[in-house]
Amino acid sequence: GEMISAKAIDLAAKTEQGNPLVQLKPEPSSTITDRRPVIEANLAGLGSIVPESIRVRVSGFGVVPAEFDPSTFILRYQPPTKLRREDCTVSITFKRNKDQPEELVTWKFKINLAASYLPESMPPAAPAEQILAPKS
Repeated sequence: GEMISAKAIDLAAKTEQGNPLVQLKPEPSSTITDRRPVIEANLAGLGSIVPESIRVRVSGFGVVPAEFDPSTFILRYQPPTKLRREDCTVSITFKRNKDQPEELVTWKFKINLAASYLPESMPPAAPAEQILAPKS
């Protein structure tokens, strides 16, 4: 891995209004069952961001082409294929201003792989009576 000299942002940090400085989905340290989760970071609390400075890395994928909406400060990425590991780490580096040092937001979540091996969509079920009726 490359050395990241960026200044890490404390995920517990709050804005003056008492909201989280960065709001992340899936939530840090949460366990999810969706293997293609929408990964989202709401960076509005940071105040300003240079969009072209944003780099998003997702474990197993490397640098990914996340979409950043400058009007809402929401950064969003959905993996094109299923995550294959139980742990997923996301790291986002960016600059608030061109002449400021890079900053880093990084968090981990877990994927409940067992749950995701269930069929994603069952075929339409036959009426229950047919299934439960004893074979004559």
